[in-house]
Amino acid sequence: MAQQTRSKLSLPLALLAVVAVGGLFYALFLFSEPTQVTVAEEAGDQPAVSLGLTAFQGQVDNLREDEQRVQLDGLVVSSVTSPSLFWFNLGDESPFLVRLELELMEAGVSVEVGDVLDLTGRVHEISDQLLDQWMAVGVLPDEGARGMAATADHYLLADDVQIRVPDELQEEADAVADPDGADSQD
Repeated sequence: MAQQTRSKLSLPLALLAVVAVGGLFYALFLFSEPTQVTVAEEAGDQPAVSLGLTAFQGQVDNLREDEQRVQLDGLVVSSVTSPSLFWFNLGDESPFLVRLELELMEAGVSVEVGDVLDLTGRVHEISDQLLDQWMAVGVLPDEGARGMAATADHYLLADDVQIRVPDELQEEADAVADPDGADSQD
């Protein structure tokens, strides 16, 4: 008798289990909330560490290894190798190479000897393969420029450049904007 009862109940219990599992999935579908996906920030969004020239010079190797963005303020351009490559002097007057990112070049950023800059970027190592690539794409205009760049161990790939306006030029611009020298506040 127990056998007959068990066989009579097995089909309805199996159907009940399927309906219960289906109901559970339906309830999860109705009441579950969407999952928030976190996206890592772009490298350009990483805050930069502001350093003086002496501190920068002492930490170049660490900055390269950590891929840390660095900000350097008040740099004076000492030499221009090509439209996208230029040099500034470190605290001990040794030259340091800077390359402008393509986006800056496309935006029309150009520097001249004597320009005072605030730069933000990352330090990278110079290699023969990199110099060959630069020659192939025209970043280095000739073998002389390649030889000069080969003297550097590292370079700064600048992703942001602010050219400072010298005080005397700013005063001239202010005078043109307000030739009477009148105070605009009443």
